[in-house]
Amino acid sequence: MKSKNNQFSKLKIRIATFVGFIILALCLPSFASAKYLQLDAVIGVKSRFSSGCSSVQELANLAQHRKIDVVLFSDNDRLSLEYGIDPFERIFKKKRESSSVLTSGAAPYLSEISSNDKNFPETLLIPALETAPFYFWTGNIIDKNLIAHNWSKRLLLVGLNNSAAIEQLPSLNSNFSQRYLETYLPQFLIWVGLFLLFVILYFKSRKRVCFFFVVILLLLALNDHPFQSSMFNQYEGDQGIAPYQELIDYASENNALTFWVRPESPDNPGVGESIGIKTEPFAKDLLSSEGYTGFEAVYDGGMEIVKPGREWDQVLTQHITGKRKKPIWAYGGNDLVCEGEQGRRLGGVRTILLVREKTQEAALEAITKGRMYSVAQPGDFRLSLDEFTVFDSVIGQHAEQGDVLFSTDIPIIKAKLRFSSGGHERVKVSLIREGKLIKRENVTLPYQLNWSDSTVKPKGMTYYRLIAEISPDNRLVSNPIFVNFSESAMRVASLPSEKITKAKMTNETIEPVKPLEPKIQSPQIETPKSPELATPDIPEVAMIQEKMEPPKEPAVVAPKLPEAESPKEPKVASEIKPVPDLEANLPVKQSEASKPEQENTSLQPTKSIAANSVNEEPKMPIPIEESKAMNVPEELTKEESGKVSTEMMAKLDKPKSPIAAMPKVMEVPVPKSPKPLQQNIKNATKVVPVSSDRYVVSLIDGLTLKNGPSVKFPEVATAKKGERLLFVRKMDKSFNGKPWLEIKKGNQKYFVWGGLVKLE
Repeated sequence: MKSKNNQFSKLKIRIATFVGFIILALCLPSFASAKYLQLDAVIGVKSRFSSGCSSVQELANLAQHRKIDVVLFSDNDRLSLEYGIDPFERIFKKKRESSSVLTSGAAPYLSEISSNDKNFPETLLIPALETAPFYFWTGNIIDKNLIAHNWSKRLLLVGLNNSAAIEQLPSLNSNFSQRYLETYLPQFLIWVGLFLLFVILYFKSRKRVCFFFVVILLLLALNDHPFQSSMFNQYEGDQGIAPYQELIDYASENNALTFWVRPESPDNPGVGESIGIKTEPFAKDLLSSEGYTGFEAVYDGGMEIVKPGREWDQVLTQHITGKRKKPIWAYGGNDLVCEGEQGRRLGGVRTILLVREKTQEAALEAITKGRMYSVAQPGDFRLSLDEFTVFDSVIGQHAEQGDVLFSTDIPIIKAKLRFSSGGHERVKVSLIREGKLIKRENVTLPYQLNWSDSTVKPKGMTYYRLIAEISPDNRLVSNPIFVNFSESAMRVASLPSEKITKAKMTNETIEPVKPLEPKIQSPQIETPKSPELATPDIPEVAMIQEKMEPPKEPAVVAPKLPEAESPKEPKVASEIKPVPDLEANLPVKQSEASKPEQENTSLQPTKSIAANSVNEEPKMPIPIEESKAMNVPEELTKEESGKVSTEMMAKLDKPKSPIAAMPKVMEVPVPKSPKPLQQNIKNATKVVPVSSDRYVVSLIDGLTLKNGPSVKFPEVATAKKGERLLFVRKMDKSFNGKPWLEIKKGNQKYFVWGGLVKLE
């Protein structure tokens, strides 16, 4: 009895352990399709190299303590304001400047971050720069209304790791540069020429007058020297988007990424009593600038720009309609100067990067491609978007944030959202498609979405993005997933299994065959020594069989029709060249007649469509799920094709006597023959040899190769568009009327859905 109780206790423990493992597996975060890691990154951290309160080492130590995976710095390249007296504004001026990367040196800045990155292996440290390329003055000192506009209108440069490139940034009040030498050189040479002229006159004429002009011209030449750091100046008013576009283009030339910083946040701090600073929100500049990577979407400011239909959606719509080359991505900015200042803390706003490995290269790739989402968190826990994908159930493909899905069906949006503490907070979830709110729910976390968007128009390109909000300081913004409804893919996926596409035969087309009324096509070929053959009625079968004896000269002979009492499978007197077919590898029957010297091809008949008896089920060589239809050569000689097409269409009469136990005949599209068939129909008895090797060609880029013949099997490899893969065999499993094919890539065998490839 005691042993039985012990066994029962052990059984209960095992069951509880098993159930516990299942619950644990369900509760663990399912990262996007189990392919990406999620790295917590803070972007926009300033050190003592510019306006920050902490050193690089102190920030790295704090980030490691708070389990932050990536710190992307944003120290200012230069913090200075200059106001001069015209026309010698660059000589007689008042300048206010704070510590910055260029005052300390770009090389020491990069070196400091690199050395600390090696000392803190758990946290990646990446250098970046925040720069204000332009500002302009209004008012004057006398009236005490001097204001510097757009001094806080800035761009974040990521990936600019060349100290020489940093030293030559196109911004006001920066270092000497040769970038605009051609622009400023003509004016400089004019002043130098006049200066030399008056120097000569000084020694030959009135020295007092000439000395005055020599001094003035020398000052003008020095003021307008050609080594300016910008082609703009702060005394000619607002220059629009041009100074910022100049910096974006410069960053692109040096393979750096550019992001607009805090586009909705006004900045009017004021500097002293006589000088003010004013920066208005500049979200509209997202529409007027080109070539940048993204913008700061989540920070301690507003969120108007990410609402449906606002500037972000307008830019994305420009992209999907072809008016803009690249989309733009959103990131979350920590904007940390000093820990605790204005309630900010390291990690208060994070950008979650989806990467395959924890390296700087992988992190920068995720930022470049938009594989990231942004979160603002008031404490130690945050919203977590464990999955956000758009799925196509027909082809078994999905896309992550920043990716493009070439869809053939109604897209299915999948999302998994939770709170990192495991709490059950209430959250408002908004799904946006192409600038319009298409779904909104107030739910309790954890939350899972699996929703088919049946309202989308499957044409052209669209995108989906997601916003989740608990409160204004506890929110999440995803990046978009694009869906491209490819016309070719849509045609492949939309073919119903009971219909066949029209096969071309010269200029004629054959209408789709109805399943219950199959037609046996028997073309009549005019030859000098052959009688005309037509599709006979059932009572005349015996007469037709006598005429089907091989004539002296080879000709295409009509197939036998089954007799009414004991239907048999029709026979073909001529030999057949097989036409490639994705649906079935139909067997070819060859005539035993002698082969003529000239190679010819006859039409390929269908399989037998009659049963052996009324009560017996017909024996089909291929399952009924596979479609069967008569394959017709696509191209014939010009002279004979006309005869075949017109006479054939006239002979498509239905049998007068019904055929018992007629099975359904499925229809398939006849794929285009890889090579033109140029044969003489008059002498069609010889079979053209075909290579034993067959290939499948991918119709889309990123074709999924699976380790089993079903959409349930995981993806193990991909193929590019146009890539040829060795065909092994056709499986007995199909999907949407198309079979699964076993193929070979290299030395490995895979499985691919036949609807996304063509067989050669």
